[in-house]
Amino acid sequence: MTFILNNKKLKTVGIQLICFFFFCQLSYSQNAVRWQWPFTEPSIGLETSYFIGSPTLQDDFIKAYFDGDFLNESLKEKTISNLEAENIFGAHNNFKITFVLPLPKSSFVNNFFGSLSNKSVLDLSFEKPLFELVFLGNEPFTGEELFFSGNSFYFTNFSQIKGGLTYSLNTAERMHNFAVAAALNTGTRHNYFEIHEGGFFTATDATYLDIKLKAEMQWVNNESDDLLKIFNGFGGGLDFYYGYVCTRGNRFHLSVKDVGYVYWSKPHAIVLDVDTSIYYDGILIEDILDIRGSTERFNKDTLTEEFGKLTSNEGFWHVLPGALQAYYSYAINHRLNLGLGLQHYINLSAKPVYYFDMGYKAFPWLTVLPGISYGGYSNLAAGLNAEINYKDYYCYVGSDFLTSFVNSNMFSGRGIYLRIIKKINTHEKSSFNPERPIIQ
Repeated sequence: MTFILNNKKLKTVGIQLICFFFFCQLSYSQNAVRWQWPFTEPSIGLETSYFIGSPTLQDDFIKAYFDGDFLNESLKEKTISNLEAENIFGAHNNFKITFVLPLPKSSFVNNFFGSLSNKSVLDLSFEKPLFELVFLGNEPFTGEELFFSGNSFYFTNFSQIKGGLTYSLNTAERMHNFAVAAALNTGTRHNYFEIHEGGFFTATDATYLDIKLKAEMQWVNNESDDLLKIFNGFGGGLDFYYGYVCTRGNRFHLSVKDVGYVYWSKPHAIVLDVDTSIYYDGILIEDILDIRGSTERFNKDTLTEEFGKLTSNEGFWHVLPGALQAYYSYAINHRLNLGLGLQHYINLSAKPVYYFDMGYKAFPWLTVLPGISYGGYSNLAAGLNAEINYKDYYCYVGSDFLTSFVNSNMFSGRGIYLRIIKKINTHEKSSFNPERPIIQ
């Protein structure tokens, strides 16, 4: 009796035992989030964005996987050859409504600002052997024991209501902006799974499987209507911001955002800790995705029941993926400026993103910003952004990942950003223009 699994299928016993919940929520992960600071002048706005990418998973594989296309052997082999020992994948999306309102001149602070947003974040960290086991099956590894550690899957979806205050310290030539915001967070969906240690062994003659697993899992299971799911968890957070701009045009931004948490509460919050060894022999498995009949102790329902015995309905705390941003823009003249920036997501596997852009004011109503970036969930990438203004309306649109559309074999990552702002006319003249947000 053998345990070589049907390679015409794309999953293996490794999916069922080691990664049982690993990919169960990927249908929610095809978009991504960016969050920019609003104007310091009175305004209302609408913002949306998405990103999906990986430094090692190429775009053609990502597209085929999420579109549900057949993953042929050539595509899998090409993808595996591009993997490193440790790999990451990420997807973010964001939708937000913002406003900034002026306060009386007699008050110590200048403006009250707020936002209503919904964000989704997917973060995946995996080793090359685990990817091979999932997509090639266990046949190539008979007689060889595979070891795993530090593989993780993280997905969260939450909404935020934010409110804060701005304070400006002005001189004849300089403006210093300070702001702080508080957030009420409501959690909708959450899945977290990490393999601390794992082993997978298939006997040389394929007569038995030996699986070891030490892992932890947290997820939220709520079958209610989507409207009710936004109350699966509650929490709070803070944002901090500093900005500097001078009449010459030089600007500096520094911000720390989403420093906060969500507490996922009972009865929908579920926690699972696994530290076990599993040994199977004497069962013929022809297709792991179509197990029937005499294999009662190895079917999917049985596995769910066995893992379910280890679960507990208890609330848990979840620290949000905060973001650190810094940006400096140097004005060469009234038409041309150069910018350097840094963005880093805290508590995610993404690397810091370093970027350089050049803004050119082609017309009084149009500024184009070609740029390059490196890091995050991508490698080297080039993009193009644009600022368009008409009277009191401002539009920011672009992508930092145009290179992947040109050559997906050399570049990775897909994303787009759109923001529309309407300034509120307070009939007060200002010697400063609204600050351009960091488009990254």
